[in-house]
Amino acid sequence: MAELRLLLKGRPWWWYAGAAALIAACAVNSAGVVGLWLLPLAWIWPLLLLSELGTGEHRFGTTPLLRSAPRAIVRQVPTAWLAAVAVLLLLGGGAAFTLARSGDGMALLGLGATALLIPALALALGAWSGSPRLFELVYLVLWYGALNGLPALLAAPSDPRQIGARLLLTVALLGVAALGRRR
Repeated sequence: MAELRLLLKGRPWWWYAGAAALIAACAVNSAGVVGLWLLPLAWIWPLLLLSELGTGEHRFGTTPLLRSAPRAIVRQVPTAWLAAVAVLLLLGGGAAFTLARSGDGMALLGLGATALLIPALALALGAWSGSPRLFELVYLVLWYGALNGLPALLAAPSDPRQIGARLLLTVALLGVAALGRRR
């Protein structure tokens, strides 16, 4: 909960209003519209929030303080990741409702796998670069590709192989983030 509060701290009221509007729009539209336009919009919304993952200690000079805690990496990486996953699942909640309503269980699993993958990518890139810019650039390129028909990271895949690949990539990226933090 503390990580979630840190992640959401300082957001203006309009950020929350925009998030609520995107969730509602995803909940009331068809699965096709949600998959092509609204889910990518909902998951680009927290770009600046996600880009802060793994970079706060570098930006604020708190690395020695955070590293002095027992099992700091084992505790901090998963909690930061889970806080970001919670935000993405909340923002994807309207899309999840639409997918459940349409009976597309595999796409619902794909949405969950994608919600796990995106924060892992943010953590890994932030831990290694020490800056939010690398994730912002990579995420914007992936988002732009999703809107233009390229294999989309920001979509909810229905193919079990793609879902499995996202889960494996999530685990690998969390390992990379832990190594970056340890470095």
